[in-house]
Amino acid sequence: MASEAEIRPKAAAREEPGAGFSAWVYSAFFLILPLQAVVAPKSIVATLLAAALLGLFAAWRGGLARAGTIRTWAIRTGAIRTGAMRTGAALDRGLALGLGLLVLWCAIASAWSFEPTRSLLLAVRLGGIFLAALALHALMRGIASEALRRRFGRCLAAGVCLGLGVMAIELAFGFPIGTAFRGAEALGGDPAVWLNRGATALAILCWPAAAVLWQARSKGAAVALVLAAFGVLAFSSSLAAALAVAAAAAVAACALAVPRLGRVLVVLATLGAVIGSPVLAQMSYKYDWQSAGWLPFSAQHRVEIWHFSLERSLERPLAGWGFDSARGMKRVAGDLEPSGRSPVALHPHNAPLQVLLELGLVGMAIALGLAWLLIRRLETLPHPQRAFAQATYVSALVIACASFGMWQNWWIALMCCAAVMSAAGAGARPRTGAPG
Repeated sequence: MASEAEIRPKAAAREEPGAGFSAWVYSAFFLILPLQAVVAPKSIVATLLAAALLGLFAAWRGGLARAGTIRTWAIRTGAIRTGAMRTGAALDRGLALGLGLLVLWCAIASAWSFEPTRSLLLAVRLGGIFLAALALHALMRGIASEALRRRFGRCLAAGVCLGLGVMAIELAFGFPIGTAFRGAEALGGDPAVWLNRGATALAILCWPAAAVLWQARSKGAAVALVLAAFGVLAFSSSLAAALAVAAAAAVAACALAVPRLGRVLVVLATLGAVIGSPVLAQMSYKYDWQSAGWLPFSAQHRVEIWHFSLERSLERPLAGWGFDSARGMKRVAGDLEPSGRSPVALHPHNAPLQVLLELGLVGMAIALGLAWLLIRRLETLPHPQRAFAQATYVSALVIACASFGMWQNWWIALMCCAAVMSAAGAGARPRTGAPG
């Protein structure tokens, strides 16, 4: 027979207004997203928006059931304190302000980009993604039931395992799933490339999933999950994903052993990315790494792209060339490099360099302020959940410095989902008194 301690969380979950519908929404969100990131990563945006909208609907419905009328609900709860959010969690105003300032500067910087209308529309889309992520974060942070939180965490761990399993099958058996759904011609000459987005997603999402196992006193399973992620990703064509897992593992190990060390490492990693990216771009080109035989071809080309991006950003250091202007830099590019490669790509393959190129020092200051807010939010999480959240942050940072355009919608949505899952999906309540 179940004890009273076991019955109480389940009863609380049933009593929580809106928990039945919202629990299914959030469970599906945690379970589906990792697998979706492998097979259809560009649809992550739609999943994030759907989870936020359905969650808001559940909260609204719960608020009506509890307060009786929309007017009373709005007065008593204040627009965001509703139904399944029984503890009254509110929108994170600090993060909302930081993200809003970033979107505002992107919109302003669209005026001097190569395609102002296209850039402005992209800024609007980013604003929508950030708004959905902030709402979902507030909704899930307010869930009172620990039983529900553990349920979401188990769904996330299962989803990551499914994603790793699908990727392992693809790599081991010649991409049968990708060929069936996309066709051999759509996969191109190097079929492994189509898994790169999924590889980087799993490199990030494996950390909040490992946090679930660790906090459930299954430390061996948590370590095994991380090792499995590294083992599978090491055989993919995404070197950045494998490096991200390795770097994040070092941070997690240090933060678990010495909790205060985690924040120091995250700050150093952030400053290293911001300061080190321009230095690396300059020095690697100076020492002819673009011709180094010990580097893969893609890394050689990145040396040329990074150097070109840095040189152009120095021409307009304060406000940059305009939001999303990297894709139009061919208009100001010179001759091909001695290697015969073009120094221009759709994006610099490095987030700090892209921010400097497009948004200038003003944009970099806003980005650093936002990074500091995120780092402070990580400090509000209880140990050991905080250590795994710091590993998630570092993993995303490593990938952002080596792959993908900074403003790709799926990439922004993935990082937002990882942040939500790190804060709410590990089955532990945040400490009160969050800074800022």
